[in-house]
Amino acid sequence: MATNLSISKTKTEVSSKNNTITVTNNNTGNTVNVKGEITSVVEIATRGLNGIDGINGIDGVDSISAELTREGHILPLSSSGDIISFAGANTTMRVFEGQTDKTSNYTFTRTSDSHITTTISSNTVTVTNTTTPYSGSITITATSSSISLDKIMSLSVARQGDDGADGADGADGADGSGVIDGILNGGFF
Repeated sequence: MATNLSISKTKTEVSSKNNTITVTNNNTGNTVNVKGEITSVVEIATRGLNGIDGINGIDGVDSISAELTREGHILPLSSSGDIISFAGANTTMRVFEGQTDKTSNYTFTRTSDSHITTTISSNTVTVTNTTTPYSGSITITATSSSISLDKIMSLSVARQGDDGADGADGADGADGSGVIDGILNGGFF
């Protein structure tokens, strides 16, 4: 008695005749014959040969990142429209390769909106002046061979009230008496 089974999942055909089981891979045409007495459920699994091990991959490269010590600054603006102070209006850019500080391997430049004046010393940018509209941004760029990293410092303003005018002098107080009169007139010594 011959039985033909087609297992679509694995594209394998199983047939049985005279205590011989034939397994045929319909994709490749390869067959395997298994001889033996069939008395109950028979499970046949087909699998390919193990492939050869792959080659090792190349070592990874550290990520490169940059940070600013101050990513934003608020300038105090007087009610008359003048910047009161530029104190603290600076930032320093640092570059890391992995977790290692590699700042010294980079050169730094900066660009800013046309109404913002800055200076740069090594990797530190300082805002020295700004005119209306006062707020804006400064882009700091770190460069080393083919690597270029940009970070942005934003600048904004907060209006502060000016000092008020001095108040009027108070009225003269009443003349003192007693102890002062005694000292002046020699009565206590």
